[in-house]
Amino acid sequence: MRWFQINCAAHVFNLVIASDGFKRIPSIVRLLKKCQDIALFLQFKSAQVSSAQEELRQLLENMPVEFTDRSYFEEDVSIPSSTIKKDNVTRWNSKCIMIESILKNRIVIRRLLVHFHKIDLHLDGEIYFLKRLLTFLLPFKTCTDLLQGDHYPTVSLVLPMLERLSLSEEDSVDGNSEEEGRMDEDIDSLMSDLAMFKENVRNSIETRFERSGNPVYTLASTLDPRWKGTCHFITSEHELITAINNFEKALKERMVIGRPPSSENQRDIPIIPQHIQPSSSNSVSINQKKKKESSVAKLLGGLLDSRSIPIENDALKKEISFFLSTPFISKEDLESFDFLKWWKDHEKQFPLLSVIARKVLGIPATSACCERIFSKSGNVISSLRANISPQNVDMTIFIAVNDQ
Repeated sequence: MRWFQINCAAHVFNLVIASDGFKRIPSIVRLLKKCQDIALFLQFKSAQVSSAQEELRQLLENMPVEFTDRSYFEEDVSIPSSTIKKDNVTRWNSKCIMIESILKNRIVIRRLLVHFHKIDLHLDGEIYFLKRLLTFLLPFKTCTDLLQGDHYPTVSLVLPMLERLSLSEEDSVDGNSEEEGRMDEDIDSLMSDLAMFKENVRNSIETRFERSGNPVYTLASTLDPRWKGTCHFITSEHELITAINNFEKALKERMVIGRPPSSENQRDIPIIPQHIQPSSSNSVSINQKKKKESSVAKLLGGLLDSRSIPIENDALKKEISFFLSTPFISKEDLESFDFLKWWKDHEKQFPLLSVIARKVLGIPATSACCERIFSKSGNVISSLRANISPQNVDMTIFIAVNDQ
């Protein structure tokens, strides 16, 4: 088994949406450019935006119940207090945030564009298309936010998220059939482009994540009790033992890459703790007298130097059998279930699997936690603190990161 590089999942999601999705559909690029122009036009008009929001909010609250003319106010409209966000290419999900802010403030935007005679920036039929696009993008934003956490393991979330994002389900958008029928002719080409955009995104997910051939993601999802019974959960004892052996072998090979050759490094480095490795009746004691090497040993003995000891002992098989028979986690308990605490509570029942779980689940799915540390380091090391010692830098960053 070769070592699979675990790329930052949040960055890959951004590439899937931005590079493989938006940039391949010119009509969507033009519409996003129009949304960006609206946000940039209103960027320094926060006073006018707040004033318009307050006026429209009061007008909507004082509107009589029998008032049925919805030519200006839509059925699902509410006047927010938030500002209009613009797209930032260095921020993940910034296009999704921009579209969401524009849709929430669409009545305010319409009023201000009329006031400033910016007719070319009006969004008419595109509003319905932006709703459909936002419905498709919001799950990606939610997944990215969850994968950026640093207080819980994230690598076991990747495969379930990819399965959810790959589902080809109909978007549920607020609106009536009359609105859809009225806008059908105007946005028919945009809707066909949206279908192409979705297909490009799903194909890019399969290509970039290699989820069907990445055993690390599969092993991580299997060691997470929440996903037991799902399509990526290993249900066979033999497959799980093979996956653990392959992971240990790849991890061992990875750890010795790049080390300078020495007598110490040339020895086998035990990745699996001694209490996990099976005892062998054929093992030779250190103090045992060496026998004379035969011609077979001289010729073929070198082939045995690179072999790895499989951990298929009875204790591990019993643990795996018991682990696979544990009850499912209910959907109601999914939000509050702490599977790190679950492994801590069951450490004595699974002494071997718990060691493997520490190694696999300790792999971060994104580099967001490292990026946050880099940002805090930039605040610590500045031109005003040029004489700070490296030791104080380390201690200050450590306190800043852990004092939460």
